[in-house]
Amino acid sequence: MIKLIKLNASSLDVGLFYGKKSSVNNTYLDKLRITKCLLKAIPRSIGHLKNVKVVTILDTKLEIVDFGSFAMLQNLRKLDLSSNMIKHVFQTAMSEAHFPSLIGIDLQGNRLKIIDMNIFTSMKSLRWLYLSKNKLDRVEGPIASLKLKDLRLSSNRLTKLDCCNWNLSSLTDFILSNNKLKRLPTMVSGTQ
Repeated sequence: MIKLIKLNASSLDVGLFYGKKSSVNNTYLDKLRITKCLLKAIPRSIGHLKNVKVVTILDTKLEIVDFGSFAMLQNLRKLDLSSNMIKHVFQTAMSEAHFPSLIGIDLQGNRLKIIDMNIFTSMKSLRWLYLSKNKLDRVEGPIASLKLKDLRLSSNRLTKLDCCNWNLSSLTDFILSNNKLKRLPTMVSGTQ
């Protein structure tokens, strides 16, 4: 495991994630933790961490995240991007071959105002998604997942929530506390 703590740089050296030869994938690293630094973007070279299972990036200057940067990490199980300055997330490449092992994403404590749930549909193994403690006032788009059990949207600014285009047949925990909801969300399709 590599831990980068209090790194005083806004980007990481591309060579850090390569194996011994400069263009070969790193097959040894299984956990990456980057905290308390000036990192502003996900390094493109992160795709060379072929066996990484956990990526944690906390307390950085990160504002925009393309989930496509992590899409080819076949062994990635947990992606923790909590407590950053993230304002926007998107995914450039969506395929069912991407994210085969990803079971959890933590985006708590960021600055998200809008989230498109459709970006999580290609993540077929996703079991938990934490979006609490952001500035969300809009949650939009459809989501379909047979495995998502835990969805957290608490401590945001939601005044309404339309879940009509959601199909979350395994959802057991749906946490919406500390929002500005004036009525219950429109029913989630596929739940009891």
